[in-house]
Order: sequence, then C-alpha cells, then structure tokens
Amino acid sequence: MKTFVAVLMLLVLSITCSAQKLDGNWKSKMTGPNGEMNLLYTFKVDADTLKGTITTDMGSLQIVNGKVKGNEFSFDINVNDQVMSNKGVLEGDIIKLSGAGMEQPMELKRVKNDAKIDAK
Repeated sequence: MKTFVAVLMLLVLSITCSAQKLDGNWKSKMTGPNGEMNLLYTFKVDADTLKGTITTDMGSLQIVNGKVKGNEFSFDINVNDQVMSNKGVLEGDIIKLSGAGMEQPMELKRVKNDAKIDAK
C-alpha cells in the first residue's frame, strides 16, 4: 500500500511539474501575406487549465478552452469570429505547436518573462 501511495504521489508531482514548465513567455515567427510576423505567447497554467494571450504587432488574442495534460496541451483562439484550434507539445525549452492553417508544426522558444514582441 505504501508503494502505491508513493507511486501515485510521484505521478501527480511529475504532471504538475510539466504543467508549471509551460508557464511563461514563448516567441516564434510566422510568415503571412504581409511578410514575417513576430509572435509572443504568454501561458499560465492552473491545474489542468491553460490561459494566456498571443501578441503580435497588430494586437493580442485571448487563449480560450485551454487544457493541459502532462507535456501536451491544447487551446483555441478566436480570429475574426473564426475559432482556430491549436495543439502543442512541450519539449524542454521548446514547444512544437500545430494548428489550423499550419503545414508543419511551429517552434516556440522560451524567453524572459519581461519579453516584449519587438524585443530580441
């Protein structure tokens, strides 16, 4: 019985640690019709819920319906009344993000918490 409780506690702790590593700011770039665009993702995990924003030079979008399970997560964004679903996998200080309109996963890199969209 003690072994079962210890294994259960270790499992809960590992899931919590993975989710907490997602917290913070992540940067990437995307090529659109008007050229290259800088993206700043700000994630905040609360238990298995993901909240945050995506900021570009044109403004910010709220993350909705965010869920976290281990090192995998998902969320939606609303762009001009169209809901776009996204899925990600956390791999250390890199996130592989895929979603609607992406031919291949986008790579996000962790940046300092005070990072801005135009900061390097």
